Amino acid sequence: MSKEDKFFEVLREFAKYISDAGVILNEVAEGRTDPAEGYKRVSEIKRICRDNYGRLIEKMYKTYKDPGDLDLARGMIDRGYSIVGILKDVFSRLDMIQVGEAPEELKLSARLVSSSLEELKKTMDYTEDISRNYMKMEARCNRIYTYEERGDECFRSCMRKLFGGEDTKYLIYWKMIFEDLEEAQDAVAGMVPLLQKLITGM
Repeated sequence: MSKEDKFFEVLREFAKYISDAGVILNEVAEGRTDPAEGYKRVSEIKRICRDNYGRLIEKMYKTYKDPGDLDLARGMIDRGYSIVGILKDVFSRLDMIQVGEAPEELKLSARLVSSSLEELKKTMDYTEDISRNYMKMEARCNRIYTYEERGDECFRSCMRKLFGGEDTKYLIYWKMIFEDLEEAQDAVAGMVPLLQKLITGM
């Protein structure tokens, strides 16, 4: 197994844990999992990702020598790790206190983030044989961009409704949560071009 294969092996494991955090987000948004339980589970995922972070950085430096490649790999790792932290913050807010009824867009936004993370995991799974799976990887990357666009529309729709209301506490509380979800969605989409450039050498 080459150094690059070993790097992507650890990266695939990393992507699976991040995807698991997305599944929990979807469960909490749909009311199937309590926010306190979601917070507990994603905290454990963050702990595991923190442990894997060091392994990934070590493998990265053993695999890549070109500063450009190192920047691409580091960018992917950092964005992936940040996603888990963002989702942990969302669960923390939902667990501590919930202001009013959740906006109807919450379920859609959570589903889009979760779906993006699942597509990212599947894209990473294809790195076991990039040359054979390249077209499949591209198709899944395009789906992530589509989810990001739908997430932008969902965010704008929710913000219009929130700012059209009169409850300031409700506005501030849910605005923070939706901004976090938007940030997570952007981080997933931001990993895509970095992965594409890294595997193509462009």
